[in-house]
Amino acid sequence: MKISTRWLLALSCALSLNLAVAAAPESAAALLAEGTQLLGQGKPEAAQKLFEAAVKADPRSVDAYMKLAGAHILRNDFTAAIPFYKQAIALNPNNAKAFIGMAIAYLHSGDKSMSRALFEEALRLEPQRRAQLAPILAQLDQ
Repeated sequence: MKISTRWLLALSCALSLNLAVAAAPESAAALLAEGTQLLGQGKPEAAQKLFEAAVKADPRSVDAYMKLAGAHILRNDFTAAIPFYKQAIALNPNNAKAFIGMAIAYLHSGDKSMSRALFEEALRLEPQRRAQLAPILAQLDQ
């Protein structure tokens, strides 16, 4: 009987862990939606807190890191945005938007050479952005 009880206890624990893991992305999605709504209302500080909670709820969410980095950009905290863009890129190295966001953060932090390299990587990933990014690259060359 002890083996059956242990087995049931182990199964119960495993199922509860699976439910907790399955619930995390939904929780993160709700936090992201609420944070996005707050950004639309001009409340970047409150949105940032929700995006931080979303990252904790789902550390594999590229969207959570992107939104958290974006909230830092909106608050002119460019240096703080960089690690979140790096994490988004670590999760999805083909994310041109993350490279563009990080390039903007580096540009406003005063590092033009890093900014240029990141814009160029974004163009490599998405060449169709050339018209959008060409004027910025031209200014970096001056």
